[in-house]
Amino acid sequence: MFTRYLHYPADRTGQPLGEESTVLTAYCPHHDATLLFQVSRIDVLRNTPQGIEVEMNCYCGEHLLLRRGRTVLPVTSAA
Repeated sequence: MFTRYLHYPADRTGQPLGEESTVLTAYCPHHDATLLFQVSRIDVLRNTPQGIEVEMNCYCGEHLLLRRGRTVLPVTSAA
């Protein structure tokens, strides 16, 4: 989900962000495409039993909810 971007990405104004920046990929249904997002686009980061939830907004205004991780299985007795 998170990627180290080793080029010179630019912000919305076209100003370089620097030599290295952390970005994440997410699918936007409005664009019907997977896009790169700066971590500053994240509104909420939540740790749940089902995994990590990330709430963010796309550049178009679409609200995105990403779920990453795995479902925790209930503990069972070995007996």
